[in-house]
Amino acid sequence: MPEATNQPNEENIPAEFVFPKTWDACPNCGNPERLIEKIANEEKAAGKMPKNVPVGVQFGNLAICDPSAPASRVPLLSTRFDICTQCGTFYCIYVDKQIAQTQIQLPNQPGPHNPGRNPFSGPFINPRLS
Repeated sequence: MPEATNQPNEENIPAEFVFPKTWDACPNCGNPERLIEKIANEEKAAGKMPKNVPVGVQFGNLAICDPSAPASRVPLLSTRFDICTQCGTFYCIYVDKQIAQTQIQLPNQPGPHNPGRNPFSGPFINPRLS
């Protein structure tokens, strides 16, 4: 099984906690070719796509925190996935840990993440009581 590669370990940190991590081959069959990466490279070579755009089937961000505790900085794992061209395995090709800035917001206060009541929803009417 291919091992993840990551940055040099200068602070005696265990390898599983050193980021970013990348996987260069399929963990199932060892094939280094990836479907979306292959298609994107053809598009980049034809000039239809910028050359520095990261590609993958799925991108994700996972906040590593207690959602009920307010915080102004939150650790975040960013992930990227692709598909093996030989066996079709869906696997992670990239993981990085970042710190995201957040805005602390009180409940029921209007703001960018809590606009308050949805102006497009009407009052709830229970059909059983009408």
